[in-house]
Amino acid sequence: MDLAQLRYFRTVAKCQNMSKASGELYVTQPTLSQSVKRLESELGCALFDRYGKSIVLNQQGKIVLHYADQVLGLMDEMERELADLSTDSAAAVSVSINTHTKLLTQILPAFQKANPNVCFYVEQNDSSHPDKDDYDICINCAQEPPAGDNAKTILRERVLLALPQGHPLCKLEEVPMAALEREHFIQVAGKDLTLQLRRCCETAGFEPTVAYNCDRPAVAVDFVEMGLGVTLFPEISWASLAAHNMALRPIQGLSPTRYISISWRKNTYLSANARSFRDFFINYMQAVYPEYALD
Repeated sequence: MDLAQLRYFRTVAKCQNMSKASGELYVTQPTLSQSVKRLESELGCALFDRYGKSIVLNQQGKIVLHYADQVLGLMDEMERELADLSTDSAAAVSVSINTHTKLLTQILPAFQKANPNVCFYVEQNDSSHPDKDDYDICINCAQEPPAGDNAKTILRERVLLALPQGHPLCKLEEVPMAALEREHFIQVAGKDLTLQLRRCCETAGFEPTVAYNCDRPAVAVDFVEMGLGVTLFPEISWASLAAHNMALRPIQGLSPTRYISISWRKNTYLSANARSFRDFFINYMQAVYPEYALD
């Protein structure tokens, strides 16, 4: 048994598809299949139940995956810690952004100006809270602040109402939710804003009429600009879209909010570069948005 076999097995186990796993690993499917078969032969048991072209991890496979994750995780930790001993370390930082935002496009250039050797792997996820140890850093925007000693809530942002320019409700400084009962809503994919929209409308005593569902804030804002409806607009995380031809107004009496937070690896080694970026991100956000900062 060697580390390559464990890495191949782990990828197959998580993909549960040989073709997909071979694509992720950049190896041929026959090479991958032979590696898994050799591992099964060495261990003396099958690790997958096979149904035609489909494979499903069995009980023995789940046990092997548990230990493979630990072994390979320790190897990754060792490599990260050894890299930190180098004075010109260029250890990569993996970042998961669990919200549709352009916050990183503001922050990364400023960070890399002082840290030009640091490389980033950035991934946008749909889930609100993925396994924190899958990434060095996770950036979240949610209705509730995260718990745990490996997370910090940085800002509390307002959720405003975005209206087309010229809409009659633009004349108001604050818009009562009840005035939106006959409006068409544009809903952005994601559990957090969907729940907030439902709760705001429920408080006002009506069910929202959702005319459009889209997966990106920029599309929702374009639809508002075209006069197709109204949408909820997180003030900070969508700030780069605020220059569009639309009006932003607080919702009268409700003041919905979201929390912008950062979390980091807890159970595995966090590199010096990741620690440096974490601290930079917190300080940057609090400096740019002091009125929204939390102690």
